[in-house]
Amino acid sequence: MLDLLLTNARIVDGTGNPWRKGCVGVRDGRIVAVGSAHDMPEARTVLDIGGNILCPGFIDSHSHSDLRIIDEPLALPKIMQGITTENVGLDSMSVAPISDKNKEPWSTSISGLDGVAQKPWGWNGFASYLNALDAAKPSVNLSSYVGLGTVRLDVMGMEDRPPTAEELRLMEESVARCMEEGARGISAGLIYTPNKYQSTEELVALAKVAARYDGILDVHMRNEADHMAEALEEVIHIGRETGIRILVTHFKLRGRRNWGNARRHLDTIDRARGEGIDIGIAQYPYTANSTFMHVVVPPWYHSRGTDGLLKALAEEREQVKKDMLTTEGWENFSQVMGWENI
Repeated sequence: MLDLLLTNARIVDGTGNPWRKGCVGVRDGRIVAVGSAHDMPEARTVLDIGGNILCPGFIDSHSHSDLRIIDEPLALPKIMQGITTENVGLDSMSVAPISDKNKEPWSTSISGLDGVAQKPWGWNGFASYLNALDAAKPSVNLSSYVGLGTVRLDVMGMEDRPPTAEELRLMEESVARCMEEGARGISAGLIYTPNKYQSTEELVALAKVAARYDGILDVHMRNEADHMAEALEEVIHIGRETGIRILVTHFKLRGRRNWGNARRHLDTIDRARGEGIDIGIAQYPYTANSTFMHVVVPPWYHSRGTDGLLKALAEEREQVKKDMLTTEGWENFSQVMGWENI
């Protein structure tokens, strides 16, 4: 006997086939039968859904619910949209592994995307974070990357310099440990500090570790505007050197002066795939984007840490403004888009 029978449904099964009218049977929380009404076993509960669409849950593949899901495990904003799976730990900013001394400044730094946690961070390692997710009993399924910015923060803080051999070894060990503990791959957000301070060579070294575990590199590229071609070549180089599978996250081309150039970047990706590099894109379908307000501040101020950045904004205001208006070598939102569009 079925626990639940859903009848009179327009079934969209996710394979790309047209919808079809039918019924879906559920037992012990799992779909066990799909077909017409006369093929279905008896059920304890029968629900006529009145010709509405019935489909598998949607996947939010780029979510920043890392902390919110622990505070609000019912996840109403997601399940009311039909989202049943979320992928977190994006843009280099996972919430583990994290040392106690870094929890407060990291929480402040990422609050613009992840919000402010109402409950204390009772974890340090990646496995203990996943355990905290399980204990919260969320209504959605979750998977998580480990952020390369978080890994670097845990070893080097916010310092803007190359790692020593020992520091690189510690970061490689951290990535390996997180992969063994359940990370689905590594994420990069190469406009965000401290991930921005990592060289291509450092990224290659860490990607090699994740590749050994068949992990994915989900990457927000170093530039999505005037220097997108170079940023894309960097990502392709990482794939060529390591064999890691790559997803270019929220693929877009920013700034009016770059309109019309998307085709050349898509052609670059096609050529890389033809070479055998496993690279794909998650398209950004909007004419606006959302990120931290503090990305408009040049990255050298971020290297002072969260408190140092806030102090600079208060005490070196004119110099910060001048650098924002005149400097290059970073993705300067004010120059690419204009303040009127921020």
